[in-house]
Amino acid sequence: REDQPMMTQLLLLPLLQQLGQQSRWQLWLTPQQKLSREWVQASGLPLTKVMQISQLSPCHTVESMVRALRTGNYSVVIGWLADDLTEEEHAELVDAANE
Repeated sequence: REDQPMMTQLLLLPLLQQLGQQSRWQLWLTPQQKLSREWVQASGLPLTKVMQISQLSPCHTVESMVRALRTGNYSVVIGWLADDLTEEEHAELVDAANE
């Protein structure tokens, strides 16, 4: 949540660090700004396993997340969403993650 960045970091970073132990990539689908290499390294995330794609259009973020999850190449797929997920989008993401 953008309104609670510290809480998000406290909850999310330990999980991302643990997933960084896996051989798979971590995919970040972000708005136009790039992730800072310094932040990634200072956060204890494996720079060599972090892949970032800047989204051209927020309406494609969920679709891109689903496609990425279906490949099985990523330990985690993180996307910035403009709106809350619909029930259908949530179900689609869960199905893709379970494939």
